[in-house]
Amino acid sequence: MRVLKFGGTSVGTPAALETVLAIIGDSATEGPVTVVVSALGGVTDQLLAAIEDARSGGEKWTTIIDGIERRHRDAHARFLDEAARAATGTELAERLGAVRERLRGVSLLGECSPRLSDAIVSCGEYLSTGLLTAALLHRGRRAWRIDPATLIRTDDRHGDAVVDRPATERRIRAVIGDPGEGEITVTGGFIGAAPDGAVTTLGRGGSDYSAALIGAALAAERVEIWTDVDGVYTADPGWVAEARPLAAISYDEAERLAQLGAKVLHPRTMLPLAERRIPIAIRNTLRPAAPGTVVDERGGEGRGRIRAISAIQHLVEARLEYGAHRAASRLQRRFFDLLDRIELPLLTVQQSPGESGLRLLTGREHAAALETAVRKEFGDDGDDVRLTVSPHTLAVVAAIGAGADGRAVADLTRTLSRHRIESHTLTVGSGTPHPALVVAQDDVRRAVQVLHALSLGERTTVNLLLAGPTGTVGTALLARLPATIAWLGERGIDLRIVAAINSRRMFLDEAGLSPATVAEALAERGKAADWERMTGWLEGGSAVHYLLVDTTASKTVARRYLPLLERGVGVVTANKIANTMDTIFYHRLRQAALGSGAPFHYETNVAAATPVIAAVRNLRLSGDRLRRIEGLLSGTLAYVFARLQEGVPFSTAVREARDRGLTEPHPGDDLSGLDVARKLLILAREAGWELDLNRIAVTGLTPGGVDGGADPETFLTALETIDGMWAARVAEARERGEVWTYLAVFDGRRATVGPVAVPADHPAARVSGTDNVVVLHSERFSAAPYAIQGPGAGPELTAAGVLADVVEAVRDLTDLVALPNGRLLNATTDTDSDHDDTIPACGNG
Repeated sequence: MRVLKFGGTSVGTPAALETVLAIIGDSATEGPVTVVVSALGGVTDQLLAAIEDARSGGEKWTTIIDGIERRHRDAHARFLDEAARAATGTELAERLGAVRERLRGVSLLGECSPRLSDAIVSCGEYLSTGLLTAALLHRGRRAWRIDPATLIRTDDRHGDAVVDRPATERRIRAVIGDPGEGEITVTGGFIGAAPDGAVTTLGRGGSDYSAALIGAALAAERVEIWTDVDGVYTADPGWVAEARPLAAISYDEAERLAQLGAKVLHPRTMLPLAERRIPIAIRNTLRPAAPGTVVDERGGEGRGRIRAISAIQHLVEARLEYGAHRAASRLQRRFFDLLDRIELPLLTVQQSPGESGLRLLTGREHAAALETAVRKEFGDDGDDVRLTVSPHTLAVVAAIGAGADGRAVADLTRTLSRHRIESHTLTVGSGTPHPALVVAQDDVRRAVQVLHALSLGERTTVNLLLAGPTGTVGTALLARLPATIAWLGERGIDLRIVAAINSRRMFLDEAGLSPATVAEALAERGKAADWERMTGWLEGGSAVHYLLVDTTASKTVARRYLPLLERGVGVVTANKIANTMDTIFYHRLRQAALGSGAPFHYETNVAAATPVIAAVRNLRLSGDRLRRIEGLLSGTLAYVFARLQEGVPFSTAVREARDRGLTEPHPGDDLSGLDVARKLLILAREAGWELDLNRIAVTGLTPGGVDGGADPETFLTALETIDGMWAARVAEARERGEVWTYLAVFDGRRATVGPVAVPADHPAARVSGTDNVVVLHSERFSAAPYAIQGPGAGPELTAAGVLADVVEAVRDLTDLVALPNGRLLNATTDTDSDHDDTIPACGNG
C-alpha cells in the first residue's frame, strides 16, 4: 500500500492532471494506492476571496464562483465521456449551488462564521476528488471515492481543527480496510469532521497531514507528496541558483526545515509517519522522472554536517519585562498560559541571563495581537509587567544538520561577520536543535547565499573585477587567464569575470565574460565608467566571493581598495599607489582586510617575478629584525645600466628599453626614480618601519634643462646630451673596479634612491638583463646578507605574477589546499602615476 498526495499545483492544469493520472496508474500496477488530492490549483484561494468579498458587501464573488464552475466543466469535458460528465456535472452544480446560497447569506449578514467558512472552502476538495475519481474510472481503473469527513475526526475548532488521532486511525482502518491489488482509493485532503458532523478544515499543510494520518493508520509502504518542486532543496532556489535537491534527509531534519522556513512539508506531517518509521517521498509532478527527496529515519549521507540552509522572514523581537516582581515565576506561568490560549505562533521564547523578563520572536503580523493580549492579561499589575516590541524587522537563518555545538554556531557567526552581516545566536525547538542565527531582514537573503556557498556549494565561484584589462599587463593577463581558469576548475573553483573597467568604460555581467570577449564587451557594450554604480552592483549581487584584479597605475582605482576591502571584496594588485600613500591610509587598508577577512595581495609591487615582499614579511614574522635594505628595484634601469657597461650610449639604452616594452609609455617616468622610491617604501613598511614617500631622497636620471614632460620622442633625443657624461662615469668606475647601478637603500634612518657606483662584487653589479636584486641585512643575516635576485620587467612576467597572487587569493577565499609546490611565477610592474582621473595601462619596468 502506498499513499499518494497531490497538491493544488499538481492538478492545476489539464496537462498536470494528465500526468497525475499516469502516475496513479503506474503506482496501481505495483499494489493498492490511496490518493489524497487538494482542490485544483488556486481554487481554495478563490473561495476565500469570494467569502471576503461577500462579507464586505461586494459583488465579485458571483464572478469568482462562475469562473470555478467553468474551469471544472472544461476539465470534465477533457477527461470524461458524456455519461461520466452527466454524473459529475450534477454534483458540480449541486455543490456550487450550495456555495452560492451560503455566500448570499454572508453578503446579507456581512459576516461569515469559521464553521460556515469551512463548509464553503471545503468545496474545492470535493470537486477535485469527484473529477479525479471519474477520470480514473473512465480509464478503466478500479477507483472508488471516500468522503474525507468520514475518515478524519477533529475537534470543533473550525479553520485549524485539531485531529483526534485514535478515532481517526480507527475510522481509516475501518473504511479503507485492506484494498485489493490495483485498487485506487481517492479522498480529499485538508478536510475533517467535528464531533457534531460539521465539516472542518485542518489549516496550513492540511492535505499533507491528511496523507500522513492515512499512511500511518494503514501502515503504508511509503507516503508520496507530489508537488511542483524536485524535493527538499539545500536552500530556496529562488535565492540560491546553486541550490540542489537532497536525495534524503531525516525526519528530524525535515521537521527543523519546516519549523525554520521551508514550505515543502508542515512539521506535523512528519510526526505520525516518523512514529511508525514510514518513509516520505517528495516528488515533482511536473518532472515525474526526477528522483525527489526521501524523508526517513536514516536521512542519507552527510549526517552531522550542514545539509541545508533555511530562513524565516519578517520577525520582530518582543520583550516581556517584569523587573524584580516578587511573583515573577507566577507571572511567567500566566504568560505561557496566555500564549496557549491565544495560539499565537512564536518562533522562540528565551530568558537571557541577567535579565528580568522574557525575549520572544514572532511574526511582525502577530505583534499587535500579542500586545493587546498582554495588556488585557496583565492590566492589574500596572507598570510591573510591560511588553515592548522592537521596531526593527528581523529574520532567522538556520543551518540544518550541523548540530548545535558551540563550534558550529561560532563558525556560522564568523562566516557572516566576514561578509559584514551582523548576527546573534538562537536556539529553536526541542530535541536536537540546529544552529540558528538572527539577522536583520535586509541581510537575510545575503546570509542564506553566503552560508550556502561556503557550506554546501559543490563548486565555489570566485568573481573577478578587472581594472585595466585593455592595458599592456591587462591584455597579457587575459591571454594567460584561461589556463588559470582551467586549473582552478579542476579543483572545484569556478573563476568568472563579471566586471571590467578602464578609464572610460565599464562592463557588468553577473553571468560572466570569457577572457577573449572582455575587450570587445568593453568597446561595444560598455557604459561610462562609474565606480559608485559598480559598488552598488556588487552589494546587490547574489555572489559570495569577489576579487578586484588591478593592473593599472591609477590613484582612482587605488583609493577604491579601502571600501572594497571593508565590504569583503578581495584585492590583487600590481598597482603600487595604494601601498605608498600616507601612513594612515596604509594602515587602514590592512585593518580593513583584517576586519573583513578579505585577501589583499600585492607581491608584484616589488621586484617583478621575485617574491621579495614575501621574503621581507616572513623574516619579520619569524622574529628576525631587518637593519638595512638595498637593491636594484627597476627592471628598466637594470637593463639600461647593463647596456652602459657594454658601451652602449645612455640615450640608446633607454630607447632600446622603450622599444622592448620595458618602460612606461613615457620613459621619463622610469628615469625620475619615483617608481623605485615607491618600491623601497613598500619594502620598508613590510619590514615594520614607519616611513612616508616624502622622506625618501630621490636622485633621478633626467638631465638638467630637459623637460621631463616633453613628448617621448623629444625626451629621448634630449637624453643624447648626457651620453658623454655617462660614458666617462662608466669608464672611471671600471678603472676603480666599480660598476654603476641605480640603488635604493634604507637603513632604518635614511632612505635614498639614485645612481651609485658599487664594487664589482656587489650583488647589484652582477645582475644581467632586466633582473632585480634585493639585499636584506638583518640580525640573523648579519655576516652574510640575504640576497634575492630575479627577473624584473615585461608585461608577460607581470601578468604571471598577478595570476599567482590571484591563485593565492582564491585559496584564502575558498580554503583551496591543492596548490602546486611553490608559488606560480610572480612578476611586477614598474609603474607610476599621480593622476587621479585616468586609469593608464600598467607599465612594465
